[in-house]
Amino acid sequence: MMEKQYILGMAALILSASQITTAATRVDVFNELDQISSSWSNQQLNADINGTSENARVTVGQEVKYGFSSSMPAHITAVHVDSHGKASVLLVDSIEDGSAFYPPKGSLWQTAPLGKETVYVIASDRELSRDELGVAPGEDFVQSDDSVSLVKRVVGAANKSSKVALAKLQYWVDGSSKDVQHKTRAIIRTFAQNKPAKISAQKITFAFDSEQVTPQGAMNLDTFGEALLDEKLSNKKFVLGGHTDDVGSAEYNKQLSKKRAESAKQYLVQNFGVEPSRLIVKGYGESSPLVKDTNEDARSTNRRVEFTLIK
Repeated sequence: MMEKQYILGMAALILSASQITTAATRVDVFNELDQISSSWSNQQLNADINGTSENARVTVGQEVKYGFSSSMPAHITAVHVDSHGKASVLLVDSIEDGSAFYPPKGSLWQTAPLGKETVYVIASDRELSRDELGVAPGEDFVQSDDSVSLVKRVVGAANKSSKVALAKLQYWVDGSSKDVQHKTRAIIRTFAQNKPAKISAQKITFAFDSEQVTPQGAMNLDTFGEALLDEKLSNKKFVLGGHTDDVGSAEYNKQLSKKRAESAKQYLVQNFGVEPSRLIVKGYGESSPLVKDTNEDARSTNRRVEFTLIK
């Protein structure tokens, strides 16, 4: 029998600005999970990913495995929250001899979105049932488009236990060099210097003649989203400048470039909870090409969104 193949994370949800509606961010999900009461003071609980518990980094497409350990026998439930706030509940084998793993068999593969992911680990003296968590028979995980409601179920079930211990694992999901143009750490270094700075992001790409962000473009926006939440940049404002190639009229391209910049802004607001007032949208159309040529390579380079620091 073929081993079950697990996919970690979610495919990036790509919406045009007009389609995006208000939804919970990961901060909302974290606030709910923080309602779990820790009451098992002498229980020592730890978690790792691929054997690393601090400053771990994984790449999209990499095979990963979670490890859990506790000093006493316990029932383990984990909640995985990706950088966009999408939550999944993982049923982990009970720990009798000190450790357990997820998945117990098969493979777990890291997918987009990029950014910081968090695993909340709950050790309890009673097993949280499938009915309480909404896990279907034969499955060992559950996801929901309504992540806040999902984690509320977990919180309610956990707080029925007389003994609960908590642990948290955080790690970074990176794209490969072919996926992203700028790494989050490089963006932070550039803008944290309090000097006039601009980063041109040609890989924040859009569908032809459209403001719809492509999956590749979404991965690059993820790196900016994480950077904008870093404490070194959390009080800074930026201009999001949209640019097009030279195909079409100048007026049409100016409007399209502004729509693209607005779409990028809404992606960051929706998925990372960036304060909208920190992002000023402008459309420059075809007026400021990076490459003054009319071949397709040049035009592709000129279709971009630029982040400029406002002092």
